[in-house]
Amino acid sequence: RLQREGYDLDRLCERVGKLFGMKPEEIMEKGKGKDKVKARSLLCYLATDRLGISQCELARRLKITQPAVSHAIRRGKELIEQKPYSSLYRNL
Repeated sequence: RLQREGYDLDRLCERVGKLFGMKPEEIMEKGKGKDKVKARSLLCYLATDRLGISQCELARRLKITQPAVSHAIRRGKELIEQKPYSSLYRNL
């Protein structure tokens, strides 16, 4: 569905960034700040769940390992069940 609406990883990153008040490049660059970890976790979960992007592709784009992407996906799935993040999931 998202791909038909023109979504790709970059556009999804913009959408997640707005939720956290971050620029897309801030989410994509290295760092372990609390909000950055949450934003990247949501991005990884939504990218795999809604866009079908592979974990290997995410690892390459985010410059992290595939196991780190796997952990981020699990964190993202937990976050998506909480407010205000659940509204983002429903609206995508």
